[in-house]
Parts: sequence; C-alpha cells; structure tokens
Amino acid sequence: MKINILEESKKTLIFEIEGEGHTFCQPLVHYLNQDKDVMAAAYVIEHPQIAHPKVTLQTNSADPKAVLKKAVKQFKKELDAFRKEFSKVR
Repeated sequence: MKINILEESKKTLIFEIEGEGHTFCQPLVHYLNQDKDVMAAAYVIEHPQIAHPKVTLQTNSADPKAVLKKAVKQFKKELDAFRKEFSKVR
C-alpha cells in the first residue's frame, strides 16, 4: 500500500491509496465521518483496473492528517477486537 498526497491545506486532504479498493476505503471513510471534526469524507474509484482510490477529507478546523490518524487507530482497534473474537471460534 502506498499513499500519495494529491492536495493538502489546513482543512483539506486529498490522497490516493495504491493497491486498495472498496474493502479498505469504505470502512476508512466510515470512521472518518464519525469524527465531529469532519465536515465531509468520501472516496471515489474512477475505474478499478486503471485508477487508485482517491479519498477527500475536509475538516471544520482540525488538522486533516491528525483526524486521519485517529480514524485509522479506531479502525485498527475494531479489527483487533474482531480478530480476538474470531480466534475464540476456531
């Protein structure tokens, strides 16, 4: 996975994620949109065979990179909890 920053300002971050698709981007955007500092978060994949997902994050006043890091931590926390529960089933 490689992240390319396409645009960055005080309230906006636009980046693409090489090697990922809907499976990763949908939950990431979900966690971003749960944050009170996020005005909008969305992604688009123009064509899955020739384009990388492009994520747009716009915040009220918070640093978009800090908001992204917080969302990734929450995403990871829930995945870890799922992995733990799943290991009990096996």
